[in-house]
Amino acid sequence: MHATEAPIRATATDVATAAPAGSDPRLVALLERSGAEVLVSADPGTVKLLTGHHGDVETGPSPFLHPPVVVATATDAPLLICAEDEREWAPHVRHLPPAAGVELDPVGRHELAVVAALAELRVLGRRTIVDHVALDTALQHRLERVVPAVGLGALRAVKTPAEQAGVAAAVRLADAGQHAARQASWDGHDELDVWIAARTAIEREAGGRVPLLADVLSGRRTETVSGAPRARRLSDPDPVLVDLAPRLHGFWADSCATWAVGEPTDALRDAHAVCEEALHAALEATRAGALAGDVDAAARAAAARHGAEYAHHTGHGVGFAYHEEPRLVPGATRVLEAGMVVAIEPGCYRRGVGARLEVVAVVGEDGAEVLSGHELALDDPPRSGA
Repeated sequence: MHATEAPIRATATDVATAAPAGSDPRLVALLERSGAEVLVSADPGTVKLLTGHHGDVETGPSPFLHPPVVVATATDAPLLICAEDEREWAPHVRHLPPAAGVELDPVGRHELAVVAALAELRVLGRRTIVDHVALDTALQHRLERVVPAVGLGALRAVKTPAEQAGVAAAVRLADAGQHAARQASWDGHDELDVWIAARTAIEREAGGRVPLLADVLSGRRTETVSGAPRARRLSDPDPVLVDLAPRLHGFWADSCATWAVGEPTDALRDAHAVCEEALHAALEATRAGALAGDVDAAARAAAARHGAEYAHHTGHGVGFAYHEEPRLVPGATRVLEAGMVVAIEPGCYRRGVGARLEVVAVVGEDGAEVLSGHELALDDPPRSGA
């Protein structure tokens, strides 16, 4: 994006509905639970769910484009309000065209433009759920009769078959990245080499740039649980822990695996075995009707049989965000439902090494369907640089 591009104007044209006519039943249920008539959100995941639109999220807020906003009711098709520059991805929206030569003011001009659109749509004054995390504070103050949301997190928890397919496509990117990371993990390379190999494989699989979150750790750094890659050289018998979360067409995936440069140490074999058993126990407990906390408890009990524990969650929902409902944490009372998509990732961090294994699975009536296909074994065939 070039600095010559200008911000949005305070007026808007091109009124049109986005997405198919009618409202998503998940939205209708949320509005009914909350006693509300309207949902206004700028959360990228909620915008994707209700409109199909997905903008760039990797570079942070743009000084040239305001964040897309979705306005949704129980009776009408959702309306997407976004900059005209995003027309390629959202052909049926209310566009806010850029204004050449206007002083850059992404907050103030965004507020004026969106409020003008909401007023024309007669949304102001109706009982409204506001996504306080993602929506500009200045814009929130313009809305009247704001009511608290009851179960906003549940809106995106259960995925349709088409949405599950979108997550599965993102999972295939994670699989490609995990394979490439293993192949690049040899004596003399460093963590950045592993990261570059993973990212390159993911974007070749995707056919272009995609947002990507990653932990790449080696040696004693694996015991710190998470962290960005550094110029730390790999050497035999270092453990390597790689956690990759790519986003494709607005859907996130997640993955993690742990392996060794050369022959694994006894400490790493022990930690990896704990993760395998805990992951298996969690997957066995994952089914419709189970409590999220019970899945967490199953994994922790398996780890505890080996005298191990881990400080982070056992898992989380994934899809419209890289972390969303349901949360697989101690004591969680959310009931798992068929169609939820979860990432399960128990770990073991002790004796100077850390290990974690993570797969994505769809919750079913009779159990979990694992979408991930990356290698989880500690030992694997020789790598290209070995």
